[in-house]
Amino acid sequence: MKRIGIIGVGEIGRAIVTGLRHGGDEFPEVFLSPRGARTATELSACYEGVQVCADNQEVVDRSELVIIAVRREGRHDALAGVRVDDGKIVVNVMAGVGNDDLRQTLATGAPLVRAIPLPAIRERRSVTVVYPAHSEVNSLFERPGRGPPRRGRGRFQRLLRADGDADHPLLVPRHAHVVGRRPRHRLRGRGPLRSRPLPGRRSRAER
Repeated sequence: MKRIGIIGVGEIGRAIVTGLRHGGDEFPEVFLSPRGARTATELSACYEGVQVCADNQEVVDRSELVIIAVRREGRHDALAGVRVDDGKIVVNVMAGVGNDDLRQTLATGAPLVRAIPLPAIRERRSVTVVYPAHSEVNSLFERPGRGPPRRGRGRFQRLLRADGDADHPLLVPRHAHVVGRRPRHRLRGRGPLRSRPLPGRRSRAER
């Protein structure tokens, strides 16, 4: 994928650009929306091949793959009037906004993939849940994550529930893929998303 667009350049948008920039020798062209203008301007000044577009339609027109990263409450305003050809690939990273909702907003037949990247993707030490599996999207998140796709199961269920997406079957193990590099430091429990014990509580080993 040589041309990537990002609509909504907040924390996650910045993390994706930074992770891509440090993910290897070949860096795709990145087109940023003017939403989050300060961050977009900083990124374009730091990295060659990162450009700020005049509006969101230009982001879509110049990109092969478009990442939608605006806030849930601002999505209708940000995407109003934006036309997405069926030949594009759309990646939805908005918290609490399902694919059906976004497809209705965009009125497009383009492939639409749900992904949940974490801020640590900027340091290439996180994993990303992707649904449904898509070769180009898997490849995109493998780059900053430095790892092959893996099948997701129960250890990611709480993350998906917390994200607020109840309108798609992400909890079906064979459909959800986990892409990227697991953190070196694993927290208490069998999976990387297990939380630490609360202060004052003893672990099972201490009881």
